[in-house]
Amino acid sequence: MARHVITMKNEGMRAKLLAWANRVPVGYRVEFKEPKRSLEQNDRMWEMLDRISKRFELGGRKFEPDEWKCIFLKAMGKEVTFLPTLDEQDVLLQVSRIPGTSVDQSQAMQFDVEKAVGKVPEVKLVFSRTGTAELASDPMPPNLTDTFVIVKDRSQWPNPSMSKADLVEKIEHAVADIPGQNYELTQPIQMRFNELLAGVRGDIAVKVYGDDFATMLKTADKVADQLRVIEGAVDVRVEQVQGMPLLDAQLDRDAMARVGLTAKDVFDTLAAAVAGREAGHIFEGDRRFDVVVRMGESARNDVEALRQLPVLTPGGKFVPLGSVARLELGKGPSQISRENGKRRVVVQANVRGRDIAGVVKDAQNAIDAKVTRPPGVWLTWAGSSKIWNAHACAWPWSYRRASC
Repeated sequence: MARHVITMKNEGMRAKLLAWANRVPVGYRVEFKEPKRSLEQNDRMWEMLDRISKRFELGGRKFEPDEWKCIFLKAMGKEVTFLPTLDEQDVLLQVSRIPGTSVDQSQAMQFDVEKAVGKVPEVKLVFSRTGTAELASDPMPPNLTDTFVIVKDRSQWPNPSMSKADLVEKIEHAVADIPGQNYELTQPIQMRFNELLAGVRGDIAVKVYGDDFATMLKTADKVADQLRVIEGAVDVRVEQVQGMPLLDAQLDRDAMARVGLTAKDVFDTLAAAVAGREAGHIFEGDRRFDVVVRMGESARNDVEALRQLPVLTPGGKFVPLGSVARLELGKGPSQISRENGKRRVVVQANVRGRDIAGVVKDAQNAIDAKVTRPPGVWLTWAGSSKIWNAHACAWPWSYRRASC
C-alpha cells in the first residue's frame, strides 16, 4: 500500500513538473494582435488580472498580480522587466559589529539578539555562527555573525494571514533597541547563492574599484546615499574596511642613534611585550606546548605603561621605550579586498516589497546620473543584478522573462 502511495505521489509531481515546463513559457509569450487598448478595456483587463491571480494555480504555486502584469503590460506594447524573490519561509539575520570586537564579546552581544528574536511568537528556533569555523569554508571576522531564524508552520502563527514582509519587520523591531550592532535581513539559501555567484551576500551590490581607499570610500558613500532613496532597497551598507584599532609606533631616529639602538631592537621589544615571545616549552607525555611571555592585558592596553617599557641598549643600559619612539592609539584598515588586481569596496543592499529587476534599473539610472566617478575609480554591479543581466542577454525578446 505504501509503495502505491509513493508511486502516485511521484507521478503527481512529474505531472506538475511537466505542466510547469510546458505552460509557463507559453504564458509568458502571450501576444495580442491589438496592443493599443482604451482605458475601459484596460480597466476590464486589470479586473480579469485580479481574478486570475486569485484563482489560477500551476504546479502548486499561485501567481502574484505583479507577475501577470508582465504579460498584460507587454500586450499593451510596454517594455517590462521582472525578477521576483522566492520565499524560503525562514529568515537569516546578519549581525555586524565594530571591527576588532573579540569572539567573547561578540558572543555576549549575540546572546541578547537570540533572546530578543526567540520571543517573537512566529519563531520556532534561533541559532547562530560567529566568525570562522575550524574548516574555514566560509571565512568571516569575529565581529560578524550569521543568525538563522527558523519559522514555525504558518498554521501555528497567532495570525496565519500575516505576510512574510510583516514578519521580517517584526523581527527588525525586536532587535532594534539592542545597541552596538547593525542588522541585515535576508534568506539563508538566497544569501548563500548570492555569495557563491557574485561574492557578495546582498541581493544587489555595487563594487567600487580603484587604488586610493579614501577616494573609493567617498564614492561608495555616494552610491549608498542613492540606493537608500530607491523604493524597495533596504539594509543598505558600505563594506567595513576601516576602524580596526591599532598601536602606531613612530621611531625617533636621532634618539635611537644617540644610544646605539636599531629599529629591530625597538620593535622586537615592543612585539615581545604586546604579542609575546616564546621562552621555552612544556612537555606532557608526547605533547609539547610553547611557553609565551608577555605583559598583562591591562598593561598592554595602557599606552603610558608601554612608554615606560625598558629597552636594552648595546652598552648594557636601559632606556624607556617612550624616549626612542612615539606611541599612539589609532585606527587602520580592517580588511583590504582585491579583485582583478585592484582594491575593491562593496556597497550592498537587499530588496523587500518590490521586484529585484525594478530596483536595479532605478538604482542604475540614479547612480549614473548623480554619482561622479573620480579618475581611476569605476563601478560594476553584482548579486542578483548579475543574474538579471545574464537573463536579459540569454532571451532575445523585447521583454525579460520572470525568474521563478
